[in-house]
Parts: sequence; C-alpha cells; structure tokens
Amino acid sequence: MPLVFYQGAERWEHVREFGELVADADDWRWVPRFEHLLIDQTEQSPDSVSGSVAARLLQILMMARFRDAAGELLERASRMMRDLYRTRGFAAVARHVEYVLATQPEEDRKYFAEALRRNVPGRGGDLMNYVDELLEQGRQEGRQEGRQEGQVRTIEGLLRHDFPWSAIEAATGIDEAEFRRLKKQLDTG
Repeated sequence: MPLVFYQGAERWEHVREFGELVADADDWRWVPRFEHLLIDQTEQSPDSVSGSVAARLLQILMMARFRDAAGELLERASRMMRDLYRTRGFAAVARHVEYVLATQPEEDRKYFAEALRRNVPGRGGDLMNYVDELLEQGRQEGRQEGRQEGQVRTIEGLLRHDFPWSAIEAATGIDEAEFRRLKKQLDTG
C-alpha cells in the first residue's frame, strides 16, 4: 500500500494520484491509476498522537524537527523515552536518540540532552553515556571535517602559486594521493 507520512513545515500541497504526474494522462489508457494514502500531520496536535509509546515518540520527534515548539516537544519526548527505557530497554530508545541527534540543530540537541538528564531516572546510566558519546563524536567529526577542509584549501592555495608537491608535502604532511582522497571526500560529503 503506497503511504506518505508527512511532517513538513507546511501542509502537503502535492498531487496524490500517480496519473496526475503524467502529462496528458487522460489521453493514455496505460497510465497506472493509483493514489497514495496521505497522513499529513502538519496541523496535528501532539496530544492527539496515538499508538504505542514507540510510535507516538517517533511522531513527536518528527514534529519537533519541523515545528517551532521544538523545545516543548523534545521535553515531552524525553519523558516518553523514560517510559520506553523502563519497559523496553536501551536498544528501543537508542534509535530515537540517534534520530534526534541526526535531525536537530545543535542548540536543540543540547536541550534534548539536558531534558533527558532531567527526565530519565538516575541520569539514565548507559543511556546518558550513549547520548554524551554521540554528542562528543559529532563534535569531533565536525572538528575533523573542518581541519581537513582547511588542509585542502591551504594545499589548493599553494598549488595556485605553483608550489611543488615536495614542498607542499613537507609543509603539510599530506602527499598528492592523500590530497585527492581528502578533496574527493569533502566534495562528495
């Protein structure tokens, strides 16, 4: 069954029937005619979300990603994680934590970690260690990416001024093959 579960910042304004995507579909009897089911939650109240704790939690976290009241929603989500953590353990909550840390801006990630510390009993033990570990990993990856970008830009500048690779390698510790690898990584990342 084709299903679109939508949580965007604005209401869904796109077509729902496949045939509407094909020019002159009415003139073509071979154009498939099916419509996807749309669940548009852009105006749904967080209080009206139903389902299991895990399902409600995921919907609340998706709302937090696209709505202005992210702090309030992340606070609510941290309390729901406490309940899920008690009943289903670390693994059930870890996926939700990863989603928040992957989708929220830095300020909201910090707020979320603080909300978990307030709402998960005993500071969450292994859960909070995991959150802190993921946050630190993200900070280190950001620093590493910034450092690599700086190295690539420096080498590009030296190359523009016709510095020989022997001098560039002596100054930066990066040979031509490593430079190409870093540049490709930055360009595709």
